[in-house]
Amino acid sequence: MPEMDVKTIDMPENDTPLAPIVSWYNLARQRANAPNLQLEAHWLGISIPRLRNIIDVSRFDDTQIELLDKYSIELSVAARISQISDKWESMLTEEYLDELSNSPYKLTDIWLTRKGDSVDTNDIWNVFIKEDYCGKAYQARLAKFGKAKPRSFEYMVQDILRKAASGQALSQKQTNAIFQAINQERDSEAFSWTSERLRSHCPKSVELVENWDGI
Repeated sequence: MPEMDVKTIDMPENDTPLAPIVSWYNLARQRANAPNLQLEAHWLGISIPRLRNIIDVSRFDDTQIELLDKYSIELSVAARISQISDKWESMLTEEYLDELSNSPYKLTDIWLTRKGDSVDTNDIWNVFIKEDYCGKAYQARLAKFGKAKPRSFEYMVQDILRKAASGQALSQKQTNAIFQAINQERDSEAFSWTSERLRSHCPKSVELVENWDGI
């Protein structure tokens, strides 16, 4: 490629595909020759967070970038994958990227992949909130059991789910009560926390419940 003044080259504005972004940066950084990240970002006319993402993505080789582009993985998402190179073998695959590309919670999925077996109930609860799993489970329990009587086990479960769905802050004791209910009802089959209806609305939550070892 003939040498050009980087100021005359338009930086790709979109976050995908990645290949032209990395190509632009490889030329631009040679021209900038900046002593630090702040000056480089200023000279290139981009924000420091975006520059960091581009630098992370530039760690991938051409074949890996081509695979990421095949599934239209955005710059910020690809950067997160780049940061956990010990998981590349499982993440840079057709199967994983296909699933990730269709997920509405890509960064959450990557974060859970990064945590692996260390995922705990607090992590799972955060996903419940993101997907409104508690709200959907509350509606499902109302449909199955009706409005519960005060001071009953079902009343407690419905009350906690309703509060969580409305955005109220819950105590650790209250969230633990939901996980205890999941545990008990998984054995008794009194209520399915992994029903197809719940799965259709909250796929990641249901997957986590299925893979959770219990308390």
